Amino acid sequence: MEDQRIKEILIEKDDGFRRLFIEHQEFQQQLDDLFGTESSSEVLQIRVRNLKKRKLQLKDAMQRMIIAYRRRIESSPGKRS
Repeated sequence: MEDQRIKEILIEKDDGFRRLFIEHQEFQQQLDDLFGTESSSEVLQIRVRNLKKRKLQLKDAMQRMIIAYRRRIESSPGKRS
């Protein structure tokens, strides 16, 4: 099963995954908003770096959940595809 399909299933059925996904999207929106500003101050650069780090942590957490889900369905007797 493709990661994208697993992601869709987890967004629909797993509250924890859904929260991570929404927070990840919110960080992306904040980054998009910051990149739209004219300022390139040190404070802005630190904020961008922190948002990128947190966003990556969320992405990693979601990927671990996707991998765990894939392992569960691949090891189940009635494999779903």
